[in-house]
Amino acid sequence: MSATGHYIPSLIFARKRQNPALMHGAPPGTVSFVSDCGYMTVLAITFANENNINLLSRPPHISRKTQPLDRCFFKPLKARYDELCDKW
Repeated sequence: MSATGHYIPSLIFARKRQNPALMHGAPPGTVSFVSDCGYMTVLAITFANENNINLLSRPPHISRKTQPLDRCFFKPLKARYDELCDKW
């Protein structure tokens, strides 16, 4: 997610092997990665560098006021996800 509100659809799954079923319904152009731990690895960082993507890391457990994406992007995303899970 950039400061302008644009984002690159990418997903990092905590698993050893890619499962195409997990990409069903993903936005066009979504790139997926797998990782044993579910966190970015050297491969994801290399991909970002090769594609002129600047990664920004924030320290964990900092105030919500310094994590704008938690309030304006992830909160509505999680709410919608929970709603759809309840319907399912």
